[in-house]
Amino acid sequence: MLTLLLMGLALWFVLEGLLYAVAPEAMKQFARYLSDLPVPAIRQAGLLSVVLGGICLWLVAQLS
Repeated sequence: MLTLLLMGLALWFVLEGLLYAVAPEAMKQFARYLSDLPVPAIRQAGLLSVVLGGICLWLVAQLS
């Protein structure tokens, strides 16, 4: 389980780094857009991401 968690963390770093390497201007624009959003909207998006990620993890665990 720890191996899977570390692999997921590594994949997250790879994907995030890829976004900054391939489209740095787009990431800067997204950061500006994000800074203009109200805090509750950012919190809701974060919670939605947590729920969807948890569901995906659960599904993968069930299928393997």
